[in-house]
Parts: sequence; C-alpha cells; structure tokens
Amino acid sequence: MGKNHSKMQTTEPRKLFMQYLIPSLFGMVLMAINILIDGLFVSHGVGEKGLAGVNIAVPIYSVILSVSLWIGMGGATLYSIALGQNNHVRAKKIFTHSIILAIATTGLIIAFCLMFEKRLAYVFGANDSIITYVDDYLHIILLFGLVFVLENILSIFIRNDGNPALAMTGLIVTSVVNIILNYLFIFIFHWGVKGAAYATVIGTFIGILALLTHFLTRKKQLGYSHTKLDISLLGNIFSIGFPSFIVEGSAAVMMVGFNVTFSHFVGEVGL
Repeated sequence: MGKNHSKMQTTEPRKLFMQYLIPSLFGMVLMAINILIDGLFVSHGVGEKGLAGVNIAVPIYSVILSVSLWIGMGGATLYSIALGQNNHVRAKKIFTHSIILAIATTGLIIAFCLMFEKRLAYVFGANDSIITYVDDYLHIILLFGLVFVLENILSIFIRNDGNPALAMTGLIVTSVVNIILNYLFIFIFHWGVKGAAYATVIGTFIGILALLTHFLTRKKQLGYSHTKLDISLLGNIFSIGFPSFIVEGSAAVMMVGFNVTFSHFVGEVGL
C-alpha cells in the first residue's frame, strides 16, 4: 500500500479535511483569477471592444470545464473508492477510462464548435462590431481546448491520489505564467485578444508539465493501464459526476444569457 494512501487512512479526519480543503479552494480561486487576468490585460491593452469580445467568448471555457469536471469528479470519486478497497488494478482502470472518455467527449464537442464557430459566437451574444475580437479569442480556446481538459482531469486525480499540494502548485504555475505572458503578448508584442488566449493556453500547458511530475514520485498510485472498454464503468463516471457538470454548466448558461441581454439592449459597452 502506498504511503499517501496509508496516510489518508491514519490521519485524523479534521486535519486531513483541512489538508485537502485549503489547496482545493485556493486552486479554484486561481482558476477564476486566470479568466479575470485575461480581462484586465485586454481592457487596458486592447480596449472596450476587445474586453467585450473576451466576455462573449469566455463561456466556452466554462462549457469545456463543465464536461471535464463531469468526468473528472465522477472518475476521481470511483478512483478513491477503489484505493480505499486496496484495488489498485481497478483504480488504474478507472483513471484510464476517465482520460479516454474526457478526450473523446470534449474532442467531439470542440470539433462541432469549430465547425460552427462564427454562428456560436453570435449565439453567445456577439454582434458585427465585435465579432472579430470574439472569433480571435474563441478560435484559440477551442483549438487548444483539450489542454484545459487534461489539466483539470489531472489536477482532480492527483489531488485524490494524496497530493493536493501538487494539484494546487500546478494551478499556481498556470496563473503565474498566464500573467507574465499576458503582459508580453499584449503590451510588448501587441497581439491583442489572441495574445490573451495564447497566454492562457501556454500557461495551462506548463501547468500540466508541473502536474506530470506526480508520476515521477514513488508515492503515486495513479497510472495508465491497458484495459477493455467497460460501459458500466463509463455510466457510473457520468452519473456520479453529473452534479458537478450541472453546477459549472449552469454558470456558462447564465453568462451567455447575460451577454445576449447586454448585447441586445446596451451593445458592446454594456458587455
């Protein structure tokens, strides 16, 4: 039995709860700050139309995140149960299914959105005045959407594998790199909203590299395994993670609703 797993069994529950709560809470705050940073740099470096464009495109990030949370939370919960039963073969099977399912599901969604990218921008509340800004940001976020999915899935599983500090560190790395690159790409290179999108993508990719160091440690239980497709397992992942999908997906729907309303009655200044 791994050191991390035995620690979870022997540590006093309240202390263990705080050890997981604080990094998880801090990590969620950093995810929100990432989007906020894009808006701040764009507003000062590009202007109000650029900021309006980012605000229109941002819900697609929440859509991608909601699907990855759906699969990540469902899979990680089952993964923890398997570790609690000391069933490491099943734990690796769950992780493998979750990664493949996340890539396949979000890959199909992203491909569909890329096919109807401009229409999607108008559905999200864009108008002719800001469609270029929306499309610039939206296209890059969609094109590299799987990067966000992988970071989120890995962060959830690594936290449940007894390493919440690394999960938090990965998000810290993402945020710091995003801030630095936002400044460079917008104010030095003058790439506009594309610069903000590229900064987010590159920051997230470097965050993934930080998370992958978990697989170099002896404490990890997490790992990939060659296994046959288990339909019942996929169903369990979807059913357990569904509440997380609803929560994050509802936020995306509300943002789109606000944007459509502001765009119709006030225009890009309201956005």
